[in-house]
Amino acid sequence: MKKLMAASFVTAVFLSLAAFGSVNAADLSKFDPGRIIDDAVFYNSSTMTAEQIQAFLNSKVPVCNTYTFGTSMHQAAPCLKDYRETTNTKSVDAFCDGYGEVNQSAAEIIYGVAQSCGVNPQVLIVILQKEQGLVTDTWPRDRWLTGTDGNGNYQYRSAMGYGCPDTAACDTVYYGFFNQVYYAARQFKRYQANPNAYSYRAGRNNNILWHPNSGCGYSTVYIENSATAGLYNYTPYRPNQAALNAGYGLGDGCSSYGNRNFYAYFVDWFGNTYAINYKALVTPRYLSVSAEDASKIDLNTGLSVNGLLEKGQEIFFVSETTYQDQPCFRSRYDQTYNNNYCIFMKHIAEINLDNKTIPEIRIATRSGLITKYNPVTEISFSAKYDNLLIATAQTFVFQGVDYYSSAYDVANSLAYGIKASEVIVIDPIPLRSMTVTEPSYKLSPVQLTSDTAYGELSRGHVIAIAAEVTIDDHRYYVSQYDYNINRFLMIDSNVLSEIAFEPFLIPRNLRVSKNTCKYNIKNKQASSVCYEAGEILYFKSKTYVDGKWWYRSNWETEHHTNLVIDPEALSEL
Repeated sequence: MKKLMAASFVTAVFLSLAAFGSVNAADLSKFDPGRIIDDAVFYNSSTMTAEQIQAFLNSKVPVCNTYTFGTSMHQAAPCLKDYRETTNTKSVDAFCDGYGEVNQSAAEIIYGVAQSCGVNPQVLIVILQKEQGLVTDTWPRDRWLTGTDGNGNYQYRSAMGYGCPDTAACDTVYYGFFNQVYYAARQFKRYQANPNAYSYRAGRNNNILWHPNSGCGYSTVYIENSATAGLYNYTPYRPNQAALNAGYGLGDGCSSYGNRNFYAYFVDWFGNTYAINYKALVTPRYLSVSAEDASKIDLNTGLSVNGLLEKGQEIFFVSETTYQDQPCFRSRYDQTYNNNYCIFMKHIAEINLDNKTIPEIRIATRSGLITKYNPVTEISFSAKYDNLLIATAQTFVFQGVDYYSSAYDVANSLAYGIKASEVIVIDPIPLRSMTVTEPSYKLSPVQLTSDTAYGELSRGHVIAIAAEVTIDDHRYYVSQYDYNINRFLMIDSNVLSEIAFEPFLIPRNLRVSKNTCKYNIKNKQASSVCYEAGEILYFKSKTYVDGKWWYRSNWETEHHTNLVIDPEALSEL
């Protein structure tokens, strides 16, 4: 296992000063030797796709120096962004899911190994950097003079420093870029699965050397998690204060740099090494972007994501964290897709629904099941309101959906609405009296079946009508009585006549003075029943329609029909 040995120690210092290039300065005062990185970060294999890894590598070496001189020394190898290799088959075991034989780029290998072994690809990238400087090296050497550097230190051959102990040469079994990445990732899973088999363990005090020279002494560190213990098992030295004070530079004669550089590069390139702790909002809800300069913040990098947000944009938030000592809210979308993005609370505001007061109308559903929604919180509940009308007092629109607010909810300041698309509107009409033309029953809206619980409507019964409703293109009426007590029972328009008849003061016989036919006053059509002049008919009721009187015979009155005779065709006896 790669540990900071004498020769590679010098190399690591050289790389930290030269090959790594320009980087941001990580705040090394925040380096915690007992918690270098959290398990939730170290073992999170979903942080980057292969495409994102490739883009990252491209960004670190825009132009690769492929200059070669000599015949056997300093032969330039491809930069990491351009490197390809045919992988070899690895069997599934308790630590990794194995690997197949395929020609892949370095980015694809990093991603594939991360998925197979369940290790963060960002961790693998950082170890490649701290061990051999491959991520930022513009001129990797495939071979340095064997013997001159003491170890035959080939950058790709021992890319992760795996199988290179302090006390012996590197093990040839683990040579090669793919082997190095795979076996290093697998080793970290072994550390996690079998902690008692290794020197440094989480959950206890550990004596950790400052430097390969034991004369520099050690410190006692309480290691908090498996990932940090794994880093010490991989590189068993703790950076002293001189190393931390030096940033990426040299400390003193007892400084070591492996775990310092791991922490520094991870923070500089990928952000916090600690898992971001989100707390669920007490009430997940939509909030509105209220600032012109609002944007999502990537908590891993501290950078804005995807530009500015549109002021007034409504976003559903589910959790919050603290970033830069400010509350920061995480959206449902970002939580679902594991994005460590949030929006500062100061840039968002509560949503006030634009409720509009309306003349009271009543609504209902055919099933009787009414669902009330709070569209801001997406909380809803359903209740059964069989044959009941719901009185409404307000309307509002949220995200293009129309809602009614019930009079009860408005009076009690409850922020619920009923979707207009889910209800039937019972339209009030000017009060009128209508006559039942044939025996029938009021109808339940569920199956449009007769509801016999309220008795039969007898022919000739006059009913005060207060509202109407259309279902399946057919009109129904609601009586004034039912409407006033919010009961949803309907009367088929086919059994009601809008014609009101009044009785004759003196029912009597009248003579047909000229040939005439009965007339259906409701549908304004002539009847096939006709009379000749001289016939005598007995009349009992009359109605006034279309500016004139119409007489109804004794038989038609008794049978409550709409058939009448024009009195201009009649004369007194």
